[in-house]
Amino acid sequence: MNRREVIVGATSAVLGFAVADVAKCSEGKEDGFLKRLTEVRSATKFTNQPVAEDDLQKILEIGVNSPSALNRQPWFFAAVTDRRLLAEIDQAAKIKAGRLSLTGTPTVIFVCGDDTNYARFDVGAACDRMSVTAILLGYGAKVVASPCSVVNTEFKDRLGVPEKYNAYAALLLGVEEIPSVDGVSGATLRVPFEEKVSRVKG
Repeated sequence: MNRREVIVGATSAVLGFAVADVAKCSEGKEDGFLKRLTEVRSATKFTNQPVAEDDLQKILEIGVNSPSALNRQPWFFAAVTDRRLLAEIDQAAKIKAGRLSLTGTPTVIFVCGDDTNYARFDVGAACDRMSVTAILLGYGAKVVASPCSVVNTEFKDRLGVPEKYNAYAALLLGVEEIPSVDGVSGATLRVPFEEKVSRVKG
């Protein structure tokens, strides 16, 4: 088994994808998938094209089947495509219409969790797996937290979120309309790698 097969196989095992799905991201390069994750950016604007129902189902399944401490599975995901409801949440949260608004997003997954130990870590990890899944499927993704406070106080019933869960983040998904600032060469510079990593060798 060559290096590319190892990368593709390991990735498919972690995320639950068919090998063929992950291989698409390599674009014929053995480290294409790793390069994609290194250069991934947060989406800033979406087209009106909806996320395909099959793709949304796959994204949610990846989230639901994420690992968690003691397998508590402390999450709940509310997937919303109702633009009127998203506009109401925007208005209630006083989010201005624009690139970061829920109104301009085809699909929003409200990522919720309970208050058990490590829940926030587990829910965050599940959110990241769903984001990576969306990117693998060719969509743009962005995680925001600004609407969560008003969601928890005013919209949980309408979103079908059980009482014991609270929204920690909103995962915005869709087809990107314009290129976004990337994490490598964009206007917002990355802190040097050496300032964020230590290695202790034996």
